[in-house]
Parts: sequence; structure tokens; C-alpha cells
Amino acid sequence: MPEFQFNDRIVPYVIEHRARKTRITLHVDGERGVYVRAPLTVPDAQIESIVADKAEWIVRKMDEIEDKLKSVEPHRFEPGETFWFLGKSYPLHILHNRDEEPPQLHWNAQGFFLHTPVPGRTGIHDPDPATDTAALRRLFRDWYMQAGRPVIEERVQAFAPLYGWPRRIILKEQKSRWGSCSVDGTIRLNWHILMAPMAILDYLIVHELAHLRHRNHSQPFWDAVARTIPDYPRRRKWLKDNGHRCSL
Repeated sequence: MPEFQFNDRIVPYVIEHRARKTRITLHVDGERGVYVRAPLTVPDAQIESIVADKAEWIVRKMDEIEDKLKSVEPHRFEPGETFWFLGKSYPLHILHNRDEEPPQLHWNAQGFFLHTPVPGRTGIHDPDPATDTAALRRLFRDWYMQAGRPVIEERVQAFAPLYGWPRRIILKEQKSRWGSCSVDGTIRLNWHILMAPMAILDYLIVHELAHLRHRNHSQPFWDAVARTIPDYPRRRKWLKDNGHRCSL
């Protein structure tokens, strides 16, 4: 893996050559780190030179991302803790049941309700299901994906007549991006977007639908987005500034 040095820091990065790329782009991501996308014809030596020139900018972006991530405490799934759904914050209520059914998660206007068995009911050493954060994180993920799909499908139906219909919509975990549109017309959306306000969800859906006609981020692409979302720069900025808070 190539790397560069800035002051006393050694920073590795990944080079991705892509057939449809027409220029070199640098990306700094909290999950994937630093990566460079370039056309197939660009030699690695040229990429390394560009990365060296941008070393200070890259390190500054890395520090900004690290500061953002540190500012968000991971969820502990404790009573009263709040969780976002479509831009609104809801408290968590934990209810212990007398049966031995696996934990279940429900939601209404008053908040999220986690139903779990009574701790120790089947044995003195039984763990409390409500303290298994990994399992609860999966439970919340599954809930968001199930509850959010009808919302996303309704919004796609509202905008697709203006841009075209996707071949299918996939809601999934995506570590490095909010959405994508493949060449076969499949749109993939990061389920974490369901924590953001509806206006931000609309922007993301329009963004990906516009890719059905414009495969890159050219000016015609942004013009197409602006026809439906005139204030897309503001919504795009919200996602950039606050997207890290849409997490479990």
C-alpha cells in the first residue's frame, strides 16, 4: 500500500483505477481512510505526486473527521437515551417481560420500546439482554430497515416520474457512502439516512435518481437535482456536517 509522510505522520492510502473516471479525485473517509480514484491511464507516479502536493489538506481533513467522530458518544441503549428517526428524537423505554421471548423493538410517537425478558429468569448467571449492545445494535438496524423501506419507496414514487424508475432499491449498510446508483439502474441507500430529516432523505433519493440520466457529477447532473431540490447545497451541507451523528 502506498503512503506519504507529512511532518511526523505516515499516512497510507489506496489507489483505485476506474474505467469511467476522467480525472483524479481524493477522498478522506472516516471508515475507509484515504483513497484516490483515477482513470486507468494515469500512472501511479503521477498520483503519488498529486497526493504529496495535497498532503497538508489530507491530514487536516483526517483530523476534522476524527474530531467529529469523537464528539459523538456511542449508544449504550439505556432507558431515556434518545434515537433519531426521520429527523426527530425519541427516548428509549425498556420493558421487562415475564416470558422468555427474544428482545423485540417497537416504536410510536412516544418513543422506542424495547421488550426484553427479565434478567436471570432462566438462571442466575443469565446475562441481561438489554445490556448486549451488539445484539441491540442489530435489533435497531433491522427495525430501521423494515420501518424505513415503505418511507423510501413512497418518496421514490414521488420523484421517479421526473427522473426515471430505478430497477430496484436496496437498503443496506454502506460504510463509505450514503447512496449509489449502478449501471443497471439499481439504487442502494445507506439505512442510516433514515435518522436524518425527511428533507435530507429527499435530497439523497433525488441525487441517486438523477444518476439514472447523468452518470457523473457534471453540471447537467447538478442542474437536474436543482430542478427538484433548489436548495440542495444546503441539504448537502447538512449531510456533510451532521451525517456522522446518524449512527448507532
